[in-house]
Amino acid sequence: MVDRDGSEVPDYLTPVRSDGAAIVFGAGNGIGRQAAHALAQTGKRTICVDIDDRRARRVADEIGGIACSADATEQVGMERVIEVIETEGLVVDCVVDVIGVAYFSRVDEIDDGSWDRQLAIVVDHARRILRDLQPRLPDGATITFVSSAVAHSGGQGMAAYAAAKAALHSLVQSAAVELAERRVLVNAVSPGVVATPRMNELLAGKRAEEFARAIPLGRLVTPQEVAAALLFVALGSCGSLTGQSIVIDGGVSARFPYPDFVDRGRPPRSDG
Repeated sequence: MVDRDGSEVPDYLTPVRSDGAAIVFGAGNGIGRQAAHALAQTGKRTICVDIDDRRARRVADEIGGIACSADATEQVGMERVIEVIETEGLVVDCVVDVIGVAYFSRVDEIDDGSWDRQLAIVVDHARRILRDLQPRLPDGATITFVSSAVAHSGGQGMAAYAAAKAALHSLVQSAAVELAERRVLVNAVSPGVVATPRMNELLAGKRAEEFARAIPLGRLVTPQEVAAALLFVALGSCGSLTGQSIVIDGGVSARFPYPDFVDRGRPPRSDG
């Protein structure tokens, strides 16, 4: 269809790519499981990678995908993933990486082992995806990482995690520019606090209410909502979206971090 101004009007409800294969790192539960389901619903054959073989197989069975048991934070694990792609003869044009666990500690309490482990889990495997897996992807592929809202602000009690996610965000930007010549889109989705099984356990009881009060929408982000954002970005529906990090936090980052001026009626006079 051609509009009156001469420009073509596409079918916006049809995914840009649904024929190629997809791969989800960390597909075993939470956000990863939802992302695997979302991609499979577009018709993509999806490889479900997880360090836990049982979880990988369960999700793969749910969506009719391929299970791959591998620790992608280790080089041997990344090689295993590449082996599965080649054995299955798949053309993977969509990569979604959900791997990342936060270790909580204050900045003055981080020991060397925890620091190294946090960087390895969040950043090192992302580097391997871009170095080892990316060259095997076709031109026009997409690579989407799950980052975190703390990459844009910092997180008290999670300094190592925040620093690692900030490094991931910078890596995404650099890769996006370098791979633009191949039209490979590299982006991140940065959730706030998500109601995953682990987080629900950590915030049981009144703690959950305290966090909810800090969120304008009044509740935690759901894994399904993060997966919906991942689907939009990973399908490359907007071919010029690259090098970006989309924050999904229920409005937390949009809130002015001071009391509401109109809580007591007339706002105070401002001469500034």
